[in-house]
Amino acid sequence: MNGAVYFRNNLSVGLNAYVSGGFYTTGSITSTVSTLRPAGASGVVYKIGAVNGTSTLTANYAAANLLASGDTWTEASSGNHPLIATAAILEPRVISGAATVGDTAALYVEDENASTTVSGGNWALWVDNGKSRFDGNVLIGSNLNAPVGILDVNAPQGNSGAGTRFVIGNDGNVGVNTTAPANNLNIVGDFNATAKGFFGGDLNITSGPNRGVSIAADMNRICLPSDCSGFKIDANADTLTIG
Repeated sequence: MNGAVYFRNNLSVGLNAYVSGGFYTTGSITSTVSTLRPAGASGVVYKIGAVNGTSTLTANYAAANLLASGDTWTEASSGNHPLIATAAILEPRVISGAATVGDTAALYVEDENASTTVSGGNWALWVDNGKSRFDGNVLIGSNLNAPVGILDVNAPQGNSGAGTRFVIGNDGNVGVNTTAPANNLNIVGDFNATAKGFFGGDLNITSGPNRGVSIAADMNRICLPSDCSGFKIDANADTLTIG
């Protein structure tokens, strides 16, 4: 078919069907083969949208350009089902050439709605409920090409100060303003606590400007500075020493 074809009832395709022009139907399309593959332009294979660019909503109706309705599946009596999903997206396959490729993505969500005032929120991606699973590392922010840990919170898009703000490393260590936390929690910069802090072990503050407190829990003492030359409370000896 080389022109536009209009169907207002169901269309059943038992073999391959190729349409080089427009294809429009107000009914449903059923294919008895395993795949339905529209052949689009070189940049877009399948485009979904309103015929005339805009559609008018009926009162109290939800709207979506694409609705993947979950089927009810009956498991086999034996064997193993690796995955059951309403929609599955596989990785893109790019053959190297002379062009420069900016980024690739199995799923790309461009932006949230910004042209209409709504009573709720505008979201580019919304997971309504349930659990979400990410088997790979996650990068939040777009000033890096790849995350440096399990979770990498980077400078947001358009921010001039590129760099990791917060990271959970592959070893589980957490870093703030550092990409390589050496401890369970590694903070580079100021730290402010407005509530109580609890430490199960020693709290050691290294010497330096405006520093020099040593709390040694195993020896039951508090010293100022860390060598105890200025102020010391020693619980073992029940003494308070100044100077």
